[in-house]
Amino acid sequence: MSKSYETRRAIAQTFKSLVLEVPFKRITVSLVCHTAGISRRSYYNHFKDLYNLINWIYYDEFLHK
Repeated sequence: MSKSYETRRAIAQTFKSLVLEVPFKRITVSLVCHTAGISRRSYYNHFKDLYNLINWIYYDEFLHK
């Protein structure tokens, strides 16, 4: 797997963990970045916003497999 894909998976995993602990409306890109230990710039290199991340998770985990 490519480094880019691994980074996307790590961001997605962080988001999924946060959803179990924090109400969705309180989850921000900054919170995801802080929890994942990445910069906002790195996040935005992979995703446009939180909704783009959610769409990617759906595609990667449900439609792609």
